[in-house]
Amino acid sequence: MKYVVLGSSAAGINGARELRRIAPDCEIVLISKDKNIYSRCILHQYLGGQRDLEKLSFVEHDFERLYDVDWKKGRSCVGLKPKEQVVLLEDGEMVGYDKLLIATGSHTFIPPVKNLKEAKNVVGFRNVEDIDLLKEVAKTSRNILVMGAGLVGLDCASGFLELGVKVTLVEMAGWLLSKQLDERAAKTYQEAFSKHGVKQHYGVGVEEVSLDKNQNITEAILTDGTKLPCDFVVVTAGVRSNVDFLEGTGIETSCFGLVYDETGKTSDENILQEMYQEPAPFGR
Repeated sequence: MKYVVLGSSAAGINGARELRRIAPDCEIVLISKDKNIYSRCILHQYLGGQRDLEKLSFVEHDFERLYDVDWKKGRSCVGLKPKEQVVLLEDGEMVGYDKLLIATGSHTFIPPVKNLKEAKNVVGFRNVEDIDLLKEVAKTSRNILVMGAGLVGLDCASGFLELGVKVTLVEMAGWLLSKQLDERAAKTYQEAFSKHGVKQHYGVGVEEVSLDKNQNITEAILTDGTKLPCDFVVVTAGVRSNVDFLEGTGIETSCFGLVYDETGKTSDENILQEMYQEPAPFGR
């Protein structure tokens, strides 16, 4: 039996581990656009310098050998032929499977703010590549705007503070961590961030950004009319599922991503969605 796993984040990695446990003799192929295995939950520590890429990893250093996994790293899946049971890679290679496990995760959602999608100096806070860019940004930029004050937005702000860079948070909800805290509890954190020089705007959104001739953002205009100087924007205001490669395949999806039942089965009996999201302990 040949299993193909798409995605090398926590879900995909633990899917491969579990497959090896329950099917010791199966063939496992792991396909991912990432060249390294790392935890996205602690990317702010990579930004802030507390961890390097090796210390972001949640797998054994010999993961591929230990679990006998053929890892096609740095190669994205761009299409799928479910009838032929083949996935298509960006370099043209076709990889067959008996069973396919989809754990492709999500990507940063760029909201429909005027001029934002056209801007060059905007990035998410989702991948190592994002953080590598932000490390360089921190060396020269001093007016960094973070869109969103949820968990990821606060991680981003914390990472910049470790570098001595102060940011501005803009959040449409009335306070930070609105899904986790009530207004009273949030106030404690808001005051702490203020003491460290983080400017905060709540109950407003970014309505428009102004661009220079090079398509770089120079100013952000909030929904209440406030104008903020800005030389870089980090978007942490939500994500969208990575299911574009399923378009036209007949595999059922919704506005939330891949549709699957309580066992992880999709509309195709040979294709499953990995539901386990937390890193497992080292070892088999």
